[in-house]
Amino acid sequence: MKPMEYLAKLQAMLPRRKSDATEPIAADVSETPYYREKSVVYATAQMVILMILAVFLAVSFLTGSGRLSVENWTLFISDLSSAVVLPEAGSTETLTYVADEQNRFASYRGGLAVLGKERLTVFTATGRENYTVSLGYNTPRLISSGKYLLAYDLGGSELSVYNSFTKLFDTVTDSPIRGIAVSEAGYFGVITDDSAYAGCVTLYDGDFDVISRFHLKEHTVCAAIADDGEQIAIASVASQEGRLQLTLLLAVPGESEAQGSVTLQDAYPLSMSYTEQGLMLLCSDRVYAIDRDGSLLGEYYFQTESVTGASLGAAGCVLLSRANNYNSDTRVLALDAKGEIAYDLIVSGSVVDAVMDESGALYLLYADALTMHIDGESAPRDTVALMSSYEELLPMGEGEIFVCGQARAVYVRLQAE
Repeated sequence: MKPMEYLAKLQAMLPRRKSDATEPIAADVSETPYYREKSVVYATAQMVILMILAVFLAVSFLTGSGRLSVENWTLFISDLSSAVVLPEAGSTETLTYVADEQNRFASYRGGLAVLGKERLTVFTATGRENYTVSLGYNTPRLISSGKYLLAYDLGGSELSVYNSFTKLFDTVTDSPIRGIAVSEAGYFGVITDDSAYAGCVTLYDGDFDVISRFHLKEHTVCAAIADDGEQIAIASVASQEGRLQLTLLLAVPGESEAQGSVTLQDAYPLSMSYTEQGLMLLCSDRVYAIDRDGSLLGEYYFQTESVTGASLGAAGCVLLSRANNYNSDTRVLALDAKGEIAYDLIVSGSVVDAVMDESGALYLLYADALTMHIDGESAPRDTVALMSSYEELLPMGEGEIFVCGQARAVYVRLQAE
């Protein structure tokens, strides 16, 4: 092959420059009514969305200008960024904090909050210490809602509200704090004494404004607020003709008049919680399930002297008691939101703590192990060995749980299959 022919053939094999590229089959695509209509629809939708956004921003600035600032936006973004995803399935995360026999625990936005007599520490979902503040409580108590953490001194007068980054609100009450109830909607009620009445419950909304104050002639023991913020229940006791009488007041937050009340004889309330069915009320010798109208759904009596522990939550109530008088076996009884028996187990050894999550799974904490039961089964579906001593369980749902001790906690995932 001649040199010139070889060069021409080689040049033909090389990529063409853009100017030499083959032209498209049709240089212009004629406009059609179909695409013209689609373009108008999308342009109109975009304009409507932008107008709605503008109106929303204008209303937000006009109604909430007092709360808008560069600092608030910074705190909001920082708090939002701390609610990150949990570790991968099967992994564990260990959290360490200041050892304190008075430590109290609460789950918050996938992480863990620890309150002692001298310090509040908030961990993110990945185990990173996100916020800490020095306090001075004699009897610390900690409650969590979906919006914030509420720390207070039981029997004292100090109360503070935090998110995962800063303090949002604090107040000092005129009388000792006897208890506090919170809801996912942000409402919280503070139980105190009162100069003119035996009990008083002051109700705050999500913006920390007082919206209701209930004065009661009876001694107020505990309260609960529905997660949707549409009802509050207040349990008080008094002596009537030599008998103990429990009065359960039902009211709507923000309204001064009560919806109604329920009277129960010879019952002393310990704690209560709202469930999907209404209310679960734990008393010294019985458990009541009550709907939001005050009708009794179910009740269960137990022997007070044999009970070693109890927990109450949105899923129901779990009672721990001695199975017999000759060994350390434990009876675990779990009642669902209707007051019906979901689990009735006899297990070997002493159970330190037991809780039931919203899916109905039951978790048992032993001195050296954690087990999970489902569907009322006596045999555990999964077991995790523990190397240290722990005291309290905080279920997160779907087999996820915090196991908490005096100086450290561990996050564990258990498998239902």
